[in-house]
Amino acid sequence: MVSKDKIKEEFLLCKDLLTTTKGEDIFNIINSFFTTNGLDWNSVQQVSVDGAPSMMGRNRGLRGLIQAVNPEISVDHCIIHRYSLGSKSLPGNLKLVFEDVLKIVNFIKSRDVNSRIFRELCKEMGKQYQVLFYHTDVRWLSRGKGQNTTVIDAYHTVTAFLEN
Repeated sequence: MVSKDKIKEEFLLCKDLLTTTKGEDIFNIINSFFTTNGLDWNSVQQVSVDGAPSMMGRNRGLRGLIQAVNPEISVDHCIIHRYSLGSKSLPGNLKLVFEDVLKIVNFIKSRDVNSRIFRELCKEMGKQYQVLFYHTDVRWLSRGKGQNTTVIDAYHTVTAFLEN
């Protein structure tokens, strides 16, 4: 948004989708927020969404519903998801290491008992990080964060966990 002649980036809202995740459901939540807070769709210039059909659909997707209210709004594919596509083409050796790390992290996170044992092991070893990030392709940012900080910091803990 533009505030006092400066571009300002701010989190708009966070609401639960209680039943379905259709474009109409998402639009209704945002539209209700706009109405409650006196915001005008004509003030919106651009919206970034992920590539899901409920978001990108021209008729019943969030994109279509927003553009039905204001056809001038530009809707684009979120930059985070663009980077996700690029990360799928890592060089050979790096990709193998990365896939092994993800398998290990997902193994530890796949069961509550594994997560609890790992957390206790981290506490005993005095590690800064006691939780690993569970990886999914949608949560691309968790890839770098999981590998670069928690897994590296917890290398000895992960090794001890896998040996037991």
